[in-house]
Amino acid sequence: MGDFLTDTMPVADPTIAGRYSSRLGDDWKAFYAFGGATMGAAVRAMDARVGDPQLGPLSVHAQFLSPVACGGLTIDTEVVRAGRSVQQVAATLRADNADELALRLQGTWGRAEDDVVTGLGVTPIDVPGPEDESLLPGRSDDTRFSALPVHVQFEERRCPGWAEPGAFFHDELTGESAVWTRLLHGHRSGDGTFVPAVIAV
Repeated sequence: MGDFLTDTMPVADPTIAGRYSSRLGDDWKAFYAFGGATMGAAVRAMDARVGDPQLGPLSVHAQFLSPVACGGLTIDTEVVRAGRSVQQVAATLRADNADELALRLQGTWGRAEDDVVTGLGVTPIDVPGPEDESLLPGRSDDTRFSALPVHVQFEERRCPGWAEPGAFFHDELTGESAVWTRLLHGHRSGDGTFVPAVIAV
């Protein structure tokens, strides 16, 4: 069983400023390393580069450029602009022993109370809460997607009245689904604080 916080812990390179490493084992395999986990690893490295517990990711954009094999990752980070309350951060990620660039990211770090980007004009859909007894279990059929190792890392519960996740794989006309999903392990730090990089996963 994978542990997101342990597996994506950014380890600073003592010889190259802004370079971090982490390792995603086969628990995160979805044909290749699951893209959400690689993005999450990069976001944690970016957070380490910012180095200010008062600032967290407000928005992050990622370009997935090539598949990433499970194993070691090298993440190079750069603070592009450091303001008093907002920092712009960039990162690139490569699989160890790979020449190809796999991810390129750009993000904005700031204080949540100053966030004027996220959530403006968005009305949440009306769905039951994650502990509601009316929720249905996630898909259990052994498809080529549900049988992937990475799927063992999550718990899913479906909202009644919505399509099952992945409905478009089964030629259903509607692809809209509402699902509560959470990692089984590794979404809060040792002091109980939620780690925003989990959202990428």
